[in-house]
Amino acid sequence: MTYLAVRNDLQLLTARELEVLQNLVNGLCPVEIAKELFISVHTARTHVKSILLKMNAHSSLEAVSIAVRNGMLPTPLTA
Repeated sequence: MTYLAVRNDLQLLTARELEVLQNLVNGLCPVEIAKELFISVHTARTHVKSILLKMNAHSSLEAVSIAVRNGMLPTPLTA
């Protein structure tokens, strides 16, 4: 897969999927993401599955790796 194809895949993500992906980059699991975004665990897992399909990734770790290579960085923790 070329860099351009990966970039286009990231652009296909919805705003909510980007939020979920950002939380994955921050190191959260689907249960923690659900709490953070006030959604059910099932919904969080569904978003992760959609992200994996759109990014052509085989795991959350691969999706995070692709996201970081494309400039998505962990957000700092707030006190």
